[in-house]
Amino acid sequence: MAAYWRDRNSMRLPGLFLLVTLPLPAQNVILEIAPSAENRISLEVAKTGLLSGKKHLFVLEKYSGRVELDKSNPDKSRVELTMDPASLLVKDDWLSAKDAKKVQEEASVKMLAVNQFREMTFRSTSVRSIAIDRYTVEGMLTIRGIARPVTLEVTMRDYRFEGSGVFKMSSYGLKPPSAALGAVGTKDEMTVRFQLVATPRPGL
Repeated sequence: MAAYWRDRNSMRLPGLFLLVTLPLPAQNVILEIAPSAENRISLEVAKTGLLSGKKHLFVLEKYSGRVELDKSNPDKSRVELTMDPASLLVKDDWLSAKDAKKVQEEASVKMLAVNQFREMTFRSTSVRSIAIDRYTVEGMLTIRGIARPVTLEVTMRDYRFEGSGVFKMSSYGLKPPSAALGAVGTKDEMTVRFQLVATPRPGL
């Protein structure tokens, strides 16, 4: 009888060993994005005409985000970001304080209509690996209640996300101002750039 149990247990050992050594399925990691000294979301738009070579630089100071990161299959990850357009600040170092204030009012009140539209959002629809640590993220960017598809090129290293994308302001009904009887204008394309460090949700 002792020999029987010994042989029976020995038959189980390989199976038990296999269960122990096989890696467990990787679980999704929930990451949170919030303003910090090392995080930055900016918008850039180039000037034309007499001011060709110059660009307006805006920085968003209030935003929050969530990344559902699938470590075993990053292409199944999801991204959501909500931004406060009223927190947009002009950072042009080539403008006088008076002109910077005018640009600020033009962008916030007239273009983004921050009193009516209180948030801008981005929600990913697909994530595709293109190289080691590099991804193409497609999603819907909503401005002034208008949602349009945009594509972002993103680099991810240790929960640090860096990237950029370009969209046309006219797609959202945004008409940039011109000056000097049209001799000074603004390009239709706006570039969004970001450097964001996400943190795992507490308790995970």
